Amino acid sequence: MKRFEYFEHTADTLFRAYGKDFEEALGNVILAVYNVIVDTEQVRAEVERSFTVKAGKQEALVYDLVEELLYLLDTEGFLCHNVKRCSFSGRPGAWKAGVVLVGDVRAERYDVSGQVKAPTYNQMLIGEWDGKVFIQAVLDL
Repeated sequence: MKRFEYFEHTADTLFRAYGKDFEEALGNVILAVYNVIVDTEQVRAEVERSFTVKAGKQEALVYDLVEELLYLLDTEGFLCHNVKRCSFSGRPGAWKAGVVLVGDVRAERYDVSGQVKAPTYNQMLIGEWDGKVFIQAVLDL
């Protein structure tokens, strides 16, 4: 099963991340976002970063998760190599994701090919198809 894929979009990046459940799909959202910026396979696994995101709706959880990724990039130069842990829990009105990422804080080492300004709610979809969960989102470049 592919983790994520990108689709044609006017000026931004539209992607869809997949997983056997919402938790795995969220982890693949992280990789999809970072792969717009850099080839995550090339990023060294030198440091860990962890954070928790809480939101009232699953869509807001995805949005806030992407904002946290961009914050780590902007403030620390953090680039992700892989997702060590991505947990998801809660109930309607109180969702939570706990994330542990492994990567590098020296972005100058890498060929950074894209810059993501922000996540958007534009065309965001969360659903199930063919026995898999998918999360679709657009990134403002």
